Amino acid sequence: MIIIKPKILLAIGNEKYSDLVKGRLEPDFDCIEQYVYHHKYIHESIDQFKPNIVIFHEKYLKSEASNENESFKLWSDTIEIIRKRDDDIRIIMLCERPQGHPFLKLLITLNVLDIFNERVIDLTKVKEQLQEKPRYKNVSNLKLDSSQDIMESTNEEIEDLQAQLDAAETVEEKARINKEIEQKTNELRSLVENLNKKYSFINLKELNKQEEAKEKKEKKEKEKKEKKVIEKHIVKQEIKFQAQQTITEIVGVMVKPKVILVGGVDRRVGTTFFSHLLAAAINKYDVEVGYIENPYSEAYTYDRYFGEENAPKYVSSYSKRNINVSKRNEVFFDEELEFVWKTDSINWIVRNPTKEEKYVEEQLTSLDFAKTLLYLHTPIKIIDIGSDWDREAFKDLYDLADHIYVVSDMDLVTFDRFFSNNERLDLLESFNERVNVVFNKTTKKLEQSNAFATDFPFYYTYIPEVNSDDVYSSQQKGELVTNNRMVNKMMKPRLQSIIENILPKELIKKKSTKRSLLPKLKIEKA
Repeated sequence: MIIIKPKILLAIGNEKYSDLVKGRLEPDFDCIEQYVYHHKYIHESIDQFKPNIVIFHEKYLKSEASNENESFKLWSDTIEIIRKRDDDIRIIMLCERPQGHPFLKLLITLNVLDIFNERVIDLTKVKEQLQEKPRYKNVSNLKLDSSQDIMESTNEEIEDLQAQLDAAETVEEKARINKEIEQKTNELRSLVENLNKKYSFINLKELNKQEEAKEKKEKKEKEKKEKKVIEKHIVKQEIKFQAQQTITEIVGVMVKPKVILVGGVDRRVGTTFFSHLLAAAINKYDVEVGYIENPYSEAYTYDRYFGEENAPKYVSSYSKRNINVSKRNEVFFDEELEFVWKTDSINWIVRNPTKEEKYVEEQLTSLDFAKTLLYLHTPIKIIDIGSDWDREAFKDLYDLADHIYVVSDMDLVTFDRFFSNNERLDLLESFNERVNVVFNKTTKKLEQSNAFATDFPFYYTYIPEVNSDDVYSSQQKGELVTNNRMVNKMMKPRLQSIIENILPKELIKKKSTKRSLLPKLKIEKA
């Protein structure tokens, strides 16, 4: 007996997200290979493929709508047309709206009974619901409070009566309408009082006072920051201009400058380890790299690569602007300092803990940090922010990043906690295909288990766990762990997919891959 599977058209608007949904729904459903990325192709695709089910994503599916009202009308018209042409098509809506939002009410009015309104959508739940018939109970919890519905309706009735009153000609007619308005107004007042009791609304005068105080505070802060924001904007524009104009030629191939941001889901998950691996892997192709360590966190790189032995006079370029916060001010003026530390073609901008205290933003502002990035003339700049996603110095630079790598170890709790932050998830989703989640210290078993599989539209890379003896040995020598041939062999294929996303394909083809990822460190004096 041949079982005909329901045919699904994915009109989500994002390829990675569509791939995830398709992967979860198959083989129980027949997902059409061709995805829909824009509203204008919906009806054409339905006519061509004749699906039984259409899955939309309100946020990702592109349209010509320029505001929310236009968007609502477009969705309403789209669903109406689908219903008129074929009322048997089941419509699924993935969205992220607050409970009771008018858009949800609109969908229910249009008889859309499969609405998954969550920040992180459980695709297993979607699959299970699609295997059953559409039911009103699945969306009943999304509607507005019934009292609020009545309030809206009563308000509309009062407005209609007011219009009738203005048009009334006789005294009797005006009296009748006034009486109806008074009656409806009393009903509305009663509803408001009930809602106040139900939800314990705070005193309106107190609310107004709080709002006024908040507005004054925000205005003051805005004026205070305005000058800095303008200056930061200028610096950011200069960085963008530098990226457009400064193109390096390597063995006849043009390499466009790129800014790479590396951050972790928590402390000690391996952002610095991954950043060093990445810098070395790029450097293997004779491309100059700038590695910028988080100046607000504990110093690591200087000691890791025997800085006192290889670069005893080195201090970071941050200290040029913050010489008064050093540990040994008197030494700074008595000795020749070096502000550049290079190993092959890797420029290290890291804090020397023997001469520099850990910086705070009052000493090293976000503007200072942006200027450091501007003055670093390397094609590739890697910024290691650790877990400081919310620090202003880094937030100001997110939109400059060409690639963002989110590093996680194999701890489900910290991973889930990081991606449960709605504001941070919104930020990463806005960067879309620039984001790559890197799982550090993975094993084959963990990788194959899909324990960390998510519904987010990001790329994923798995970095294998390195034997602790090899790590210890590399630290004893002041070398990168990939100087070990076996470790290098293990890491190379995992890093290669990342490198291919950063460097031009022609350069990768031309350059030899015989060298190890990072030679032994040697200091080049400025």
